[in-house]
Amino acid sequence: MVSRLDTCAGQGQSTVNSRTFSLLLLAVLYTGLNACKPLHIDDTAYYWYARQISQHPFDPYGFTLLWYDEPNEANDILAPPVFPAWWALCIRLFGEVPLLWKLGLLPWCLLLTMALHALFRRFATGLEMSLTWLTMLSPALLPSLNLMLDVPALALSLSAICLFLGLSPHSSFRSTGRVVASDRFAESVGSRNPSALATWRYRHRLTRFQSHCAGR
Repeated sequence: MVSRLDTCAGQGQSTVNSRTFSLLLLAVLYTGLNACKPLHIDDTAYYWYARQISQHPFDPYGFTLLWYDEPNEANDILAPPVFPAWWALCIRLFGEVPLLWKLGLLPWCLLLTMALHALFRRFATGLEMSLTWLTMLSPALLPSLNLMLDVPALALSLSAICLFLGLSPHSSFRSTGRVVASDRFAESVGSRNPSALATWRYRHRLTRFQSHCAGR
């Protein structure tokens, strides 16, 4: 009996290690495939925000940007400071080296990969790894990784949904998700993902109703 338990535990640990390695490999591949692209489109605008933060961290919008065919105050262009601050850190660490800036996106890519896997594991059990690889390397996401806000915002948004639904395998994170869901964070998640949270609320209420009927 003890031997069987040890065998099952070993197999479970092996599965977790294999899954972790596969997700890490996917995040590294996703990051690396986009690292050699030059800065283009809106990258150039966000570069000035990152540069400003790297030089004047307490005055992130204290400059003028030539963007809409005329000088604009930096605060007039939509650029929330979270990702530019991360980029600013890369500038301080690596200097003016775009390749290293893009490799610095790895934590964001890993966060997105893990969030997608958690959601697929919840809603498409058995296909989660295949769907995660297909989604990350799809035409919708693979060309979209730049030094812009889109992919980091998506990573944070999906991770917020995971917390809201309590999808982390660790109980402490599940508890955090429930607390977060009951506070203002849930409102911000709902504003960005109304259909996802509306579906969750419907399923949650339906489950409670079914449990109530079964109790009778």
